[in-house]
Amino acid sequence: IALVCLIAGLAYIGVDLYQQYTARQEDRRSQSLVTEAPSTTGKSKKTTNPVNFKKLQSQNDEIYAWIQVDGTEVNYPIVQSTVDDEFYLTHSAYDKSWLASGAVFTQSQNTTTFNDSVTLVYGHNVFSESMFTSLHKFEDKSFFDSHPYFYIYTPDGREIVYHIYSAATVKDPDDVYLTGFEN
Repeated sequence: IALVCLIAGLAYIGVDLYQQYTARQEDRRSQSLVTEAPSTTGKSKKTTNPVNFKKLQSQNDEIYAWIQVDGTEVNYPIVQSTVDDEFYLTHSAYDKSWLASGAVFTQSQNTTTFNDSVTLVYGHNVFSESMFTSLHKFEDKSFFDSHPYFYIYTPDGREIVYHIYSAATVKDPDDVYLTGFEN
């Protein structure tokens, strides 16, 4: 029995290490596709879009935006599946291959224009500093105060600057996930 437990434990550790490795590889892939860091002033100083959307969309036409959050590891394409809202929970934004850390994505209840009154952007909170795990830095007041913006870039050249007014850890389901409000 001890041998079986040892083998099972080693297998579990091996799978976890592999998933962390693939998440880091995906992070490196993301970093290589951005040509400059985001502005930290909240005002754009860029003359060109820092993301090579032509290259990205040649790999996956469901990539429609890019998100960068100052002071974190969040620097990823945003995708939206045309078939299954949960597809990108476990698939790469770049080639749609299986990936435990998934991708940053929105669901079909949102348009891909960022003109909705509320747009929920999803990403995993797992695997060291990959995906949205580094957003926990906002729990520290001094970090929160010194990193007031995040950025969305779109293929049409727009840089949308968002001011961060609050940050909270929420459970699923939670009222924060409501996107439509009735009278």
